[in-house]
Amino acid sequence: MLLIHIEVQSSYEANFQERMFVYFYRIFDRRGKIVTALGVFTSNLLSKDYNRYEYNLLGTKAIYEYNTYCVKHATEKELLTSTNPFALAVLAAKYLNKSKRKDELRYEYKRKLFRLAAERNYSREKIRAMFQFIYLLLVLPTDLEQKFLIEMKDTYQIERPKFNEFEKKRAAMLGDAMFEVLYGQTMEERFLELQEAEKQFIQKRQEAEKQFIQERQEKQEAEKQLVQERQEAVKNMLKMTDLSVEQIATIQGISKQEVLDIQANMDDK
Repeated sequence: MLLIHIEVQSSYEANFQERMFVYFYRIFDRRGKIVTALGVFTSNLLSKDYNRYEYNLLGTKAIYEYNTYCVKHATEKELLTSTNPFALAVLAAKYLNKSKRKDELRYEYKRKLFRLAAERNYSREKIRAMFQFIYLLLVLPTDLEQKFLIEMKDTYQIERPKFNEFEKKRAAMLGDAMFEVLYGQTMEERFLELQEAEKQFIQKRQEAEKQFIQERQEKQEAEKQLVQERQEAVKNMLKMTDLSVEQIATIQGISKQEVLDIQANMDDK
């Protein structure tokens, strides 16, 4: 088993070499295996002897050297011609350094990087990862970010005209990768999520309608029962008391006509 220690350094740090050495001996102590290390420097500022840590005290000496890769040493030309996906990531880091406090320039760099990622014959997963890396690395002010999103959605929408089946598949792959970067899920996952949400909405609506009908029926039954009980009470008062129709109507909270109708029904029977 090969142990590889990779450290990405985006800014100047005076004790970086010492930290590399500390990580080295901690890994070696815990795993008991040889370690190879790589320090990746994305900043333009490099400390002296950035590729080694040296310790010398009273005759005790230790020198720890490790591999390094400096973004500042890579040329834009070699990065543009390379087919390695890492080259595009390095180019993004270079553009980040070149566009500090230059929002419009960063906007153009971001557009360019997305175009380069889309044009290269990467797999869907690599394109998605590259889109996401570029999108999160080159942060823009809110207004430019919104402008960028609108442009990218329009550029990589899968509904645009296709010339052949290859173009159709390629556009679908780019559109899906862009969609996942922006929304954190693929279009298929989003579609399934919306389907499930619609299913749950319909189910809840049906349950609500069923509950409404049940409550309405229960209310109607309760009202019917109340009317029957009131009619029985009015009949008993007409039979067993000398109260007038007006008095009975007042006591029962109904109209005089309703009392008369009940009385007429009793006389018919």
